[in-house]
Amino acid sequence: MLLLALLAGACTIKLAPDYDQSILDGLGKVNDNAQVFFAAISGGSSKSDFAKEDGTYSQLIGEVNALSLQAKARPEPPPPAVLAWLSPSRPTDPPPQLKTPTPDILTNMAKTLGDMRKQNQKAGLSADDVVDFKMSFDQKMSQALTYEKALKR
Repeated sequence: MLLLALLAGACTIKLAPDYDQSILDGLGKVNDNAQVFFAAISGGSSKSDFAKEDGTYSQLIGEVNALSLQAKARPEPPPPAVLAWLSPSRPTDPPPQLKTPTPDILTNMAKTLGDMRKQNQKAGLSADDVVDFKMSFDQKMSQALTYEKALKR
């Protein structure tokens, strides 16, 4: 029993991927660019303004999609099978694979920007529309930044 306790205490089980400074730097860059864009159109954007804003949408969506791919390519740690093996009940089902949330958050962020782009192109955006899209973007960005900064520890 003492040997088992010593072995368990000496083992470290990795539940999250390695920290990647380039992902955090990319998030910071996208966030800066998006906040400038939201500020520029905070009063709304008419359908006729879309042509001059389309390039910014493309840039932001492209940056977010590139970060999502980069985060997906980061190696995930193996499932914590050791925990299941050490468990007295030893479940028959394999433990669930833990999944990094950042790629899905970024995919949803790109979808939000894409929906905003479509609405702007089709009918323009009111100031309230911009606030709503910004709130959705900010929530997702906050989640991604929080997770990625937590990996730095």
